[in-house]
Amino acid sequence: MALMVPTITLQGVQPGQTPVATNLTSSDAVYFVIGAFEGDFTDAAIQPGMVSAALAQSAAFVLPGTTLGIFPTGLIVTCAWTLLFFVAFGFGTLGRIKHRSNYRKRMAATRGRRGAS
Repeated sequence: MALMVPTITLQGVQPGQTPVATNLTSSDAVYFVIGAFEGDFTDAAIQPGMVSAALAQSAAFVLPGTTLGIFPTGLIVTCAWTLLFFVAFGFGTLGRIKHRSNYRKRMAATRGRRGAS
């Protein structure tokens, strides 16, 4: 078990004071919910002050990937090119529809003249 638990050293300093360092041990806050060591640690092994500090710090946690961290320039450029493509494609389609309609009208007119003579 000692090989699986990492040694974590915390260091900190406040302005104008000497640096402070401490090691976290497995009795500070280790939970094994599944596996070979399940149930080896209990809530009594955790210091109450650390639990309240951890709960206070967890309130500021933001799940990564749920917000855009940067301005989406690439997305805007891609959307602009896509919009231009659909506008050009739509105008081309409307032009073909009008041309087909005019062609059918001309053909109907020429058939009508031939039949009348």
